[in-house]
Amino acid sequence: MRPNAYRVHGMMQSYFTRKMTGYLDYKGIPWLFRRFPGVSSLAKARESQVLAAWSGLGYYRRARNLRAAARLIARRHKGRFPADPQAARALPGVGRYTAGAVLSIAYGQKEPVLDGNVARVLSRIALVRQGTRTAAGRRELWALAQTLAEAAAAPGDLNQALMELGATLCTPLDPGCPRCPVRNVCAARAAGIEDSIPPRRTVRAPVTLRTAVALVSRSGRLLMRRRAGTGKAAPAADRDSAPSGRWRPSGTPSPTGGSGSRCTGRASSPSP
Repeated sequence: MRPNAYRVHGMMQSYFTRKMTGYLDYKGIPWLFRRFPGVSSLAKARESQVLAAWSGLGYYRRARNLRAAARLIARRHKGRFPADPQAARALPGVGRYTAGAVLSIAYGQKEPVLDGNVARVLSRIALVRQGTRTAAGRRELWALAQTLAEAAAAPGDLNQALMELGATLCTPLDPGCPRCPVRNVCAARAAGIEDSIPPRRTVRAPVTLRTAVALVSRSGRLLMRRRAGTGKAAPAADRDSAPSGRWRPSGTPSPTGGSGSRCTGRASSPSP
């Protein structure tokens, strides 16, 4: 029996596929499904309830999108994740990758997936040197993923296997090629360049900022202000902001230039 589409959708939105067991039993969020066991319960929940259940996972915009999608599914699709790819991609927070994962795993449709792990696996197997860094590379990898999905008897199993392979063996650094089940058909390994395919992204040098904050405590309780629901990683509450802004010691750099000063605008927590 195939997994429930609601659960697959929730797992994909959690953004923690590397820590999943089989991508369908991630130990960090079963309580989310216990709190909201189906589309209807999630659609009826208040946003604050969903954010509280999601607390600790990060990427709170995904929690909001998951609830918004559930409301749309309940209202327009009779409580069932749409089986049509275009309708699936029209849901909040659902792109080609999430739609392909849900439709292939839950419905057995021949839809591809292409996340960072899958892109790395296919880039090495087919020797797509630029990986997803160029538009041409992305098109080539999506086309290859589509070809594989169409040829697979169980596209959902294939997609999960590709994600698992990229997360466990075909890693960015020091890939476990001797244990890889597809090592004999890997063009990058045959050429001896598996460590450089796809090319690594340039990492920006870290910038150190000094910030002074006020922590208001009374009788063992902390003053916290809920943040507006903006930004892909908006937290449930601001822990380092004060109503009138944040203050930087004189002479310290500002993210927008200039030296330390009193911030008079609305403060918000920096996204991780």
